[in-house]
Amino acid sequence: DQFGKNIKKAVSNLTHRGPDAQNIMRLDNRKITLAHTRLKIIDLSNNANQPFVSPSGRWILTYNGEIYNFKAVRKEIGDRWIWKTTSDTEVLLAAWSIWREECLNKLEGMFAFIILDNKSKTLILVRDRFGVKPLYKMIRKDFMAFSSEIPPLLNFDKSISANKNTIRTYLENGNYDHCDQTFFNKIKSVRPGTITKINLHKNEEKVKKWYDFHRNIKSNNIMNEKAIISETESKTLEAISSNLISDVGLGLNVSGGVDSSMLVRTTIDQVGHADFFTQDYPAYSELPWVKKISKGGTLNIEELTFKKINNFLNETVKSQAEPFGGVFVCGYNSIYKSAKHKNIKVLLDGNGVDESFLGYEKYHQLYLESNKGTKNYQQIKKDFINFWGYEPKPFDQTSSIDGSNGLMPCAIHRNILKYEPIISSNFNMINDPVRELAANDLLYNKIPRGLRFNDRVSMYHSCELRVPFLDHRLVEFAFSIPT
Repeated sequence: DQFGKNIKKAVSNLTHRGPDAQNIMRLDNRKITLAHTRLKIIDLSNNANQPFVSPSGRWILTYNGEIYNFKAVRKEIGDRWIWKTTSDTEVLLAAWSIWREECLNKLEGMFAFIILDNKSKTLILVRDRFGVKPLYKMIRKDFMAFSSEIPPLLNFDKSISANKNTIRTYLENGNYDHCDQTFFNKIKSVRPGTITKINLHKNEEKVKKWYDFHRNIKSNNIMNEKAIISETESKTLEAISSNLISDVGLGLNVSGGVDSSMLVRTTIDQVGHADFFTQDYPAYSELPWVKKISKGGTLNIEELTFKKINNFLNETVKSQAEPFGGVFVCGYNSIYKSAKHKNIKVLLDGNGVDESFLGYEKYHQLYLESNKGTKNYQQIKKDFINFWGYEPKPFDQTSSIDGSNGLMPCAIHRNILKYEPIISSNFNMINDPVRELAANDLLYNKIPRGLRFNDRVSMYHSCELRVPFLDHRLVEFAFSIPT
């Protein structure tokens, strides 16, 4: 049948994400189809392939990601489950069957999954706290489909076209991946930290938050500086260490930043040796510092030239399927190709540390501006000049991380201006303008798009990217620290 052919095409569109095993399961007189492509990371046996069915047959799971604390969760479940694998996949399904959605608060990791409840004919869609792992949906009255990427969904509806509202928003405000709208009409992103239940009998969809960032930030005014530093170090080590679990080769993406230094040292301490990968631009090189911090591992340097980036442009456009953050994304192809050549399937990256610990210049600018008229202003200004090496610029809410602004709304064609821009609800629950700006970068403006293009470029080369600095326990603690 044509639908079956479309399913096979959709699965082939995702084979780069899971080259090690592909399975299709058709149920309920072929009304329901579950499919999965697997990249083997934990428990390399075929017993851990998906879709994964519970012993009773009630629950069927298809899942993308890693549960880093799966061994602890498995220990808690104990003999309440008859185990047949050593995978985190089975732990996730067992946890769901025992605790239902209460299990989500026990999970540390990155995940997007769908569970079919065969008893009630309900589909359950879940995405991790900060949306590290993607999940897209296309829902019509007569049909619905879900996928880790957008291209597979295009097989099922030829009328899908460009979302002009998203395009205007992107061109005018520089915002994308900040809400559930994608660059394709009819296709939406499942929001981070949500659980969606779809009654297949009634075609009813109910969405609710299972993770609320604001409610998990505790006041930290009583801790002194020494205690804050100690706790930060402890939670950072815990986050990085938990991300090192793997049954296959593992390496690090490194730069000259503090985040890379922490990643390298913890990894060397934990696993003894690792491969490090770095991009080097001749015009802006951090290589001397990268070489200095990479002692104890093997440093793989990918020198990026205009010609090399240009060669990667077409496959980057193909893998991203939507606009992305610039030519540096093209450069990541070189890193993941090199990692794949060395049989490394997992890479760790320092994404998220600057938003949590206020590492960008624009945060310092806003902190200075918000202290105008106070007795501390002159000292804060002096600190800014000493740290950055120049006088502060006026703060611009729409500026990039270095305070510059490259938007040109005047260049947008009038045919695009006919469509309303998409205004997402910003995060405004913290009584601190600097933390509020960082929270918006974390939840809406910066991290979501970075996670999207990092996930797509890494998985295009069948490599899993992990982001230990987005461990929710570390992020929540960082946001509790007074500015």
